[in-house]
Amino acid sequence: MLINGGSPAAPCLAGVTPVAPNGQSEAYPPALVIGTGITALGVVRALGRAGIPRFVLSPPPGPTCWSRWYRRPPGGEYLHDPERLGEYLDRLPLERGVPIPCSDDAALAIARLPAHLKARFPSSSAAAEVIAKLVDKGAFLDLLREHEVPHPRTVVLEGAPESPDQWDMDLERAFVKPRNSQEFAQRFGVKAIRPQGSDDLVTKLRWLATLGVSTVVQEYVPGPATNHYFVDGFMDAHGKVRACLSRKRLRMFPPDFGNSSAITSIQPYEAEPAIRVLERLLTSIGYRGVYSAEFKRDERDGVFRLLEINARPWWYVEFAARCGVDVVMMAYRDALGMQVADAFDFDVGRQMVYPVYDAAAWEGLRAAGEADLADQVRSLLTSHWATFALDDPAPGMTNAAAIASRVIKRKLLGDPRASRREPTGALAPSPGAF
Repeated sequence: MLINGGSPAAPCLAGVTPVAPNGQSEAYPPALVIGTGITALGVVRALGRAGIPRFVLSPPPGPTCWSRWYRRPPGGEYLHDPERLGEYLDRLPLERGVPIPCSDDAALAIARLPAHLKARFPSSSAAAEVIAKLVDKGAFLDLLREHEVPHPRTVVLEGAPESPDQWDMDLERAFVKPRNSQEFAQRFGVKAIRPQGSDDLVTKLRWLATLGVSTVVQEYVPGPATNHYFVDGFMDAHGKVRACLSRKRLRMFPPDFGNSSAITSIQPYEAEPAIRVLERLLTSIGYRGVYSAEFKRDERDGVFRLLEINARPWWYVEFAARCGVDVVMMAYRDALGMQVADAFDFDVGRQMVYPVYDAAAWEGLRAAGEADLADQVRSLLTSHWATFALDDPAPGMTNAAAIASRVIKRKLLGDPRASRREPTGALAPSPGAF
């Protein structure tokens, strides 16, 4: 793939002639990236390296705006609320464009566009009702049960619980998840709540019910961070799987309900049961587009239990491209009705770390006597960094400056809010990211 960053001065408009992914010269409409954080950064880099015109519709701050390939929206107006995407696109001064979502609400908004806007702004997207079933944890549970997909024991709640003791699960291992992950994370700053016993579980559920938060209670699948497996891929407009990358988690932060701080690509046979069941599920529901599914191998019986599916690009989408599976460009081409080449061969054993979170993960491992500083240094030197790239260094340098600022505030000024155990702001994990 040819790396062509273009000029950082004026934004690219429809009708330009960039370097095409196949090496030929042909006109490409701009991609319209909706989202922030390192998911959007990975999408922008994939498009920029392929010479595709692109605009980031969502407002800064975030690492994306420091990228050499970042472009503001034409006209300068940002999209602040994805639910108003239709109104925004109606007045956008572009004849055509390809929207690419980097969040659940953006994926739903694109799928729900009226027909006249879908014709003007085509996307590689599943139907709105399909995406809604993957985003809502209650509907997702019904979907898994209907298609007999292995999953953790889960109870969907409507209001406050009556008698949790009747649930078929170990309440001491139960935790609370929202039906809407993105809204919950934005409101409370966490992905899930781990109660201290059954009494505390009931107390927290009643409290959330008073706040009008819809929840599910799920049994924690036992096993370390390395029992988390991911299947990333792409399904085209004809319902055919065109790409598949298998990877596993090496470390995560926070330890139980956090995001991956280090990952590695693995041989497909290591995740073969997960790959097989996921393809069956996505085919049966008529899926289309980019996806990333998280499984956890249950140490009690070895079963791969499906935890979540992202119906959009995810946190480590750039890692997939580095391994040889560029699902962003596949989605772009599929949206325009172009041929999409298969991508099943990828580099195995590559690793990527997100240093700001991995430092905290290593700290916990060292405290438990499971690692030392040499292990951490070795990992940093042999892995890709999530925000840093030699051909696009500014986002990584900005990230490093933010980390240094937190360390200085914590060590010299005694500011507890600057603890690396509580990453905040633009570098914090996006909801549903892994």
